[in-house]
Amino acid sequence: MTYKNTAEHALPEGIRVLVPLRNEQVVGYIVGQEEKANITFPRIKSISEIIDKAPMFPKGLLKLIRWASIYYMRPWGEFMHAALPSGLHVSHKMKVTITQKGTLKTLSLEKLPRPEQAILEFIAERKTVSYGTLRKEFPTTSIFRILQQMHDQHYILIKQELEEASSRSRFKSAIELVRHPEENDKLTKKQQSVIDILIDKGRNTLREELKQDITVSSSVLKALERKGLVRLYEEVVQREVLWPDMLSSEEKIVLTDDQQNAFTTLSALLDKETFNVSLLHGVTGSGKTELYIQLIERTVAAGKSALLLMPEIALVPAMMNRFKMAFGTSIGILHSGLNQAERAEQWIKVKNGDVRIVMGVRSAVFAPLSNIGVIIVDEEHDDSYKQTENPRYHARDSAIMRGKIENALVVLGSATPSLESFHWTQKQIYSYIHLPKRIHEAVMPGINIVDMRTEYKETGDPYFSGVLLREMESCLHKQQQAMILLNRRGYANYLLCRECGQTVECSRCSISLHYHRQYHALVCHYCGLQQAVPEQCPNCHSEFISYIGSGTERIEALLTEKFPAAKIARLDSDIARSHKKLLQLLSDFSYRKIDIMIGTSIIGKGHHFPYVTLVGVISADSALSLPDFRSAEKTFQLITQVAGRAGRGEHEGTVIIQSFLPEHYAIQASQFHDYAQFYNKEIAFRSHLQYPPFISLVNIVVSATRKTQALEAGKALVTMIRSESNGSLKALGPSPSPIFKIANKHRYHILVKLFKREPGKKAIAAALAYFQQTYPRITYTCDVDPISIL
Repeated sequence: MTYKNTAEHALPEGIRVLVPLRNEQVVGYIVGQEEKANITFPRIKSISEIIDKAPMFPKGLLKLIRWASIYYMRPWGEFMHAALPSGLHVSHKMKVTITQKGTLKTLSLEKLPRPEQAILEFIAERKTVSYGTLRKEFPTTSIFRILQQMHDQHYILIKQELEEASSRSRFKSAIELVRHPEENDKLTKKQQSVIDILIDKGRNTLREELKQDITVSSSVLKALERKGLVRLYEEVVQREVLWPDMLSSEEKIVLTDDQQNAFTTLSALLDKETFNVSLLHGVTGSGKTELYIQLIERTVAAGKSALLLMPEIALVPAMMNRFKMAFGTSIGILHSGLNQAERAEQWIKVKNGDVRIVMGVRSAVFAPLSNIGVIIVDEEHDDSYKQTENPRYHARDSAIMRGKIENALVVLGSATPSLESFHWTQKQIYSYIHLPKRIHEAVMPGINIVDMRTEYKETGDPYFSGVLLREMESCLHKQQQAMILLNRRGYANYLLCRECGQTVECSRCSISLHYHRQYHALVCHYCGLQQAVPEQCPNCHSEFISYIGSGTERIEALLTEKFPAAKIARLDSDIARSHKKLLQLLSDFSYRKIDIMIGTSIIGKGHHFPYVTLVGVISADSALSLPDFRSAEKTFQLITQVAGRAGRGEHEGTVIIQSFLPEHYAIQASQFHDYAQFYNKEIAFRSHLQYPPFISLVNIVVSATRKTQALEAGKALVTMIRSESNGSLKALGPSPSPIFKIANKHRYHILVKLFKREPGKKAIAAALAYFQQTYPRITYTCDVDPISIL
């Protein structure tokens, strides 16, 4: 959008302004300026108000946002809105106030035309009213035009008000000692006690601090202020980030030869101050985190800033603990566990340059850092780096582009690199650094694969093999810890009627409802619908209904029965919703207050618990049945990662993998921690079927409430894409999505293989633009580089 700048000076890129759009005032971002507008409109509207004194985004970040908008085919403003914490979003409100002339006009015999008179009388009754209220009260009237006319006639005053979603500052009552008392001040005992405490502290003191030493009323403090001894005021207080309390060694770490060689290589790349991407491929427990710390120390010493990304919030506490020991608390923290105000405050600290180290999850790739020297993406293979709602983007790939924009070193760390990242090292596009051994001479855990087909025939237990139960008993007897992974939350997969065979499905989605004992409800894992557990079958009214399948809740219940003396806890997304609860759970496990931790993939990533000697994986092959070309890669990564939690301390580890498909190459490769074996098998499969990294993918999902509408629109879109392609792509579909209906919308997906990325995406963009005009009521999502096609 183009607007006229009426200010006396040029407006810098990245500041927010208030501008008129149709009949409203909206917030916009300055992204560029021209001496002469390249448009033919007879009149260009002017900017109404400048909101910011300085740009909200550094220049490098603006370039990243612009790149993301083009690459992921989403509006520029959508990425700007996502990059700025919600606590800093500004909303506009228009307030309308009656003037004296307007009041007199309502009393005059000479009335305004009918709608104007009614509006003026409505405003006069309330003195001041919001524009939104007027629009609701007079929905069929051109309210904005009428208000402008009344304002020009001086019947009303229009005031524009801007509101920030959350206050950047928090205030607390504080006390300043102005002077020491003299003999003629005649203080009471309470007053003297307050003065003594202030003198002893030697600094201004918060009222809540004073309460820890003495119980004192407001009247005592006000009396001291009247005597001129103290000053009472409100002090801006920085919100403190909740730092985790986790058991960790404080011994100075000496790098192994492998670590030292890796650090030397990375340091040389860092010192060049040019863009480079390095894949740090280190087995679990090889000491990648210590390399991150030393690399960031070197970066900060050179006067530059550093960014560390982690895939999800469950990994943040342990990393915060390590970084606190190295850098203190002068670190910017950006993740969803912070409330709106805390996140906004952290963002402003980073923007103002108060901290030069930032750690966070996916969205921290948009941290307002300047002069970046290094960007580290830990567990770079993890799916959680992909945003699955608009604007869809991949934080790892965005971090690489930010490194290119900033001329920074980008380090991708993982024990199980994504196939794409490892492939680029083979093509010598990325540098490759390998850490093949664990530190402290620790050995990789032994992995035992249990064929559950044979086991189930012998024991009839679909959940636990005999060897896993025996190993757990031995582990507990030795007072060591165990982790049990089942990558499915809830208690049971579905409710089955044993009379008619029907399952209870979500009324809005084509999928069975999961039973969650925690809520004693049936829950849809896609639309969030919850409903009560029926006492009889909704179809045939039989009372013979059973809970089929298992989730983390059922495993927790079964293990509690088998090992009643053990302290057992569960960690999945139901638990991790509370940041405080997550921190407490991880802290308790690190201090060995928990014997057995049961969880989903959350427990299998990056954690270092030295007393964990046993890891059990239940239903290790569950992802292999999914219709997704990445299913084998995800299975190998998950098993290898969770196996790596065992044996990281003084005692050797054991891993039990239970599978109904033990011969699958992903499971066989994980048994020997053999990434190369898995890569060679998987890359051949990808090459043969033309999947990434050999081509690029775009997954488009067309959805509508009526199945016929969705199918018709999907067919039309495929025709449009093919007509624009010019040989740059291949469009497959439309096919029913694996989960056909979600939230009452029927879904067809179109998988587009790009042989030439840029021409192909231009063809898709042109087709989608025409599609929106032709089918304005049909919704669609466009996912560039999808990590899942479910």
